[in-house]
Amino acid sequence: MNSQQQSTLRQSIRDKRSLISKQEQQQHSESIIHQLIHSRVYQNSYDIALYLCTDGEVDLNSLISILFQDNKKVYLPIILSAQKGIMKFAPYHHEKLLEKNCFGILEPLYEDKDLVAIEQLDLILAPLVGFDESGNRIGMGGGYYDRALQNLKTGALKTQFIGVAHELQKVEKLQARKWDIPLHGIITEERFSYF
Repeated sequence: MNSQQQSTLRQSIRDKRSLISKQEQQQHSESIIHQLIHSRVYQNSYDIALYLCTDGEVDLNSLISILFQDNKKVYLPIILSAQKGIMKFAPYHHEKLLEKNCFGILEPLYEDKDLVAIEQLDLILAPLVGFDESGNRIGMGGGYYDRALQNLKTGALKTQFIGVAHELQKVEKLQARKWDIPLHGIITEERFSYF
């Protein structure tokens, strides 16, 4: 699949996702959060990274208070350089101030010493545009997660990389590129599957 085909596919899935009603969005979020918090990977994870949704992505905001109640640590992505596609993760607390990044997505204010290495995270819940049943994903096209998670390719890390999506974002087959980081699993409103 060339870059033009991938761009067309990305837009097509985003268009389908935009047709999900607010009520369905909420139902999907509740189902996904329910499945997640009853999963073994959640029970065994302490340091958990997630995202603040945009553009029809599954909304995990209500999961944040559950994480705090369960004494888990919460981390959010931080864009360090849009030009170079560099992203890291910083801790988030309810009292921490948020500001919009270059894409208009909220992220916590941080100091360099706050940024954590991927090795410190037990679970990363990532948004995506599309996924297939082999664990391949297509994101927004910036490659931020692929660059940030390169160390996961070695297989030596305990970090679980789980995609979060609506079931209608599934496609038959995505062509993996050499720099793509495959998902360990996917969670949708219908299932939590490992690849």
